[in-house]
Amino acid sequence: MGSYGSWWISFDGKSAWRENPALNISLEQSNVSDIELEGWWKERPRRVQTVISGSCLWGADWEIMCRRKTKIKHQPNRYRRSLGLPREREELFGFLNDGFEVTQIHLPLQTGIYHKLLIRWLSVKFSELAPEQILFHLPRSEYHVYIDRIAQWVKPELLYRLHDELETFATIVEVELMKNVADVGICGDRITIIDPSAVQGNPNGSFLLPYTNPETFGVSPDGIVGVEDLAELRLAYEAHKRTRRSTPVLCGVLKMPHPHLEKDRSNTCDPSKILSLES
Repeated sequence: MGSYGSWWISFDGKSAWRENPALNISLEQSNVSDIELEGWWKERPRRVQTVISGSCLWGADWEIMCRRKTKIKHQPNRYRRSLGLPREREELFGFLNDGFEVTQIHLPLQTGIYHKLLIRWLSVKFSELAPEQILFHLPRSEYHVYIDRIAQWVKPELLYRLHDELETFATIVEVELMKNVADVGICGDRITIIDPSAVQGNPNGSFLLPYTNPETFGVSPDGIVGVEDLAELRLAYEAHKRTRRSTPVLCGVLKMPHPHLEKDRSNTCDPSKILSLES
């Protein structure tokens, strides 16, 4: 079928793999409408006590436009890169460090196809697994750090606006999650929104913390499973390498290609979500 982020999906849709053979998993058609595939990494336990899960926030739609201060003939003078995608984020910082200036910042108006598909799939799987508790990582703190990294290139008032916009968007995602789980009969008090970065004091390794140290959040390592977008399976695998403890993960292939990487610019064309720095 092709690539799904850093994964390869077989032509028949029955397996997915990365370069490391330990991350070769079997897939089957998902029973959730509009979701492509799903499958388990490691064997599902008979009883699930705790589910670890989460969602990205701003993705490919969160874009920054920059331009070269002095034009150079026969070379591109403007670039548009996403702060939500690691490779593009580093390219953007390279341009800014080389003297480019930020001209516009585009923000998503609402949740897009990635969040809608992910939350719908997660809600059904939470209902099927019926855990006692769900730890859901909504990475507010990590994304605030991404914003702070552009502080030297934008005015303070714009930085404050970005932080406010992030909080607003995170709340929209959380409300959408709670509505969907309620629709499948899950009480909201079974879901704990966690902030591993705040626990650690910094965002480094925060995405791994629920898998490496679930005790931090008051749960036992026994009876834990992950329910994640396939792209996030790397977290449980890295935790396994560090702790030698395996956490089974139910992985979903939401849509091909990966919807988090799609730039739906119809979602960022609202004038209220385009922050201009051009004079």
